[in-house]
Amino acid sequence: MVENSSRKKRAALLPVVLFVLTFLLVQLFHLDYTIFALTLSALLTVLGLRYMVKNRSQIKLFDQAGSLLDLDEMTEQEFQQFLVPLFQYQGYSVTRPIKNEKRTADLILRKRGVKAVVHAKRQNGPLDKQAILDVMSLKQKYKATRLVIVTNRSFSLAAVKLARANKINLIDRTSLEAMYDAYLSHKQRHRFIQRVRTLFFREEAGQ
Repeated sequence: MVENSSRKKRAALLPVVLFVLTFLLVQLFHLDYTIFALTLSALLTVLGLRYMVKNRSQIKLFDQAGSLLDLDEMTEQEFQQFLVPLFQYQGYSVTRPIKNEKRTADLILRKRGVKAVVHAKRQNGPLDKQAILDVMSLKQKYKATRLVIVTNRSFSLAAVKLARANKINLIDRTSLEAMYDAYLSHKQRHRFIQRVRTLFFREEAGQ
């Protein structure tokens, strides 16, 4: 109960802190652009490091209700949807094909002439060699240049060897965490810069 009260107080103070911080950054921008850039870079670095330390144990995602959704508790559909913005951040256009057969791609990625099919497998243990064999035909079926297999866990040694021999891209939990951290860091940085720009233009309009 005391912890919840403390969180509410911190949440109430957050807008004030953000306003003061944004105001100071705008003043630095007018004073000296170099100092402004260095200060902003340092601030974003600190925020990024804080997030990485706080979330290194497991990936979590906010659902529509605002509660934390654990990656390992997602359904297959939620896991696939979770991957969409991560690939979009890397510059891919992402589509989800209609599934009218047993073995179909979960996602199709396109970028600069590259077409990749993604098979997303969420499970409780390492992905074995058989799981790779089951979806190897997807690359030819969709006439893709790449096959990507993503899991929330790891791959067995035999699975890794088979994937390397057939030039299949594997994304395990560690790689997934790195992708998520990069995406979230970009998203938070973009929102912060937008707030700074909004305040800056408001000041310019008032002069």
